[in-house]
Amino acid sequence: MVDISAALGDAFKRTRYLLWERGSFARWWRFALLSTLTGGGGGGGGMNVRAPLQLMQAYKKETAMVGLMATSCALGNFDTAMVPVVLGLGLGLMLFVIFFAWLSSCAQFVLVESIVYDRHVLGEPFGRLKSNGTGLFLWSFLVSLLCMIPVGIVIVGAVGSGFMVSQTAPGAILLISLAALAVLGVLGIAVLIFFTLTNQLVVPVAYRQRIGLNPAWSLVWQTLRNRKADTALFLLVLMGVVMAGAFGVMMGVVLVTGVVGLVSGLLLAMPAFFLYQAHMTAPAVLCGVLFAMVLFGTLFFSSLSFQTPVTVLTRCFGIYIMQQLMPEQGLLPLGGRPEQIQEDPILREEPQPLGALPEDSWQRPEL
Repeated sequence: MVDISAALGDAFKRTRYLLWERGSFARWWRFALLSTLTGGGGGGGGMNVRAPLQLMQAYKKETAMVGLMATSCALGNFDTAMVPVVLGLGLGLMLFVIFFAWLSSCAQFVLVESIVYDRHVLGEPFGRLKSNGTGLFLWSFLVSLLCMIPVGIVIVGAVGSGFMVSQTAPGAILLISLAALAVLGVLGIAVLIFFTLTNQLVVPVAYRQRIGLNPAWSLVWQTLRNRKADTALFLLVLMGVVMAGAFGVMMGVVLVTGVVGLVSGLLLAMPAFFLYQAHMTAPAVLCGVLFAMVLFGTLFFSSLSFQTPVTVLTRCFGIYIMQQLMPEQGLLPLGGRPEQIQEDPILREEPQPLGALPEDSWQRPEL
């Protein structure tokens, strides 16, 4: 049975060492950037497109406007001269989402290396690991397409069955809908678990062995199928950590944003209101813009500040669990103790894991 308490303890010590004990502002915000690119938290069900999908959600009005314009063009109620513009916007949006998804896949490997090597540079690792990220992106895309096949079958089957029974048994439509939703829910959970295991366990193995995703999954699957209880326990604990972290992030962001909003409201929003009442439009608009910038800036930076430790903690936790399940794949020194870390140079061709211990010493050292 895996030692969950030891893995969590080591992950917490490693996170504390990487983000706080080093005392580096640049290091913190580079980890924050990686946290954003990888989707944060457990890094699971986003299929490496979580960040662009969140961005599209944030700009859903603009996305909907592009769709409306395209629909209008199709119906012939829009100036045909705007067709190239609409098509260009749609193509540009699609290319941006694809680029962001590729960047997110590269960030998966860079985050693992940053945790292992205790590094805080991004340009060189991204350039060196982009082939690994491209492989993960293409592999995830193909797997996602395969996952859409059963989803399409369920939807088509439910719609077809609904049409067939709509005349004879109208009440059966509700049962068919509930059954289809249940099947889709099970498929969604299966896909979430699959990509969570990929990002938490398979990506570190692929990085450690310098192999592709399919061989890495084969290695991991040989262990997981023999240790089903340990795998289920890991997933349950990871889900609990992610949920607790999400709640903590939400509470922290609300508290910090509320305090800053209250103070900035007294200093900027109220003067803007009184200036507007006094018909001093320009100063009122300036105060209002400053208030909005302070509020949104606080929301953004507080989200990054609270989310970053959760992301690093969950990734460290996954690596330590991987080392318990597959000791030969060890990447991090047990105990997360910084005195075991050696600042060895990273070779471009064959980098060695930072803090690697001798082959026969991947057991927890006696204190």
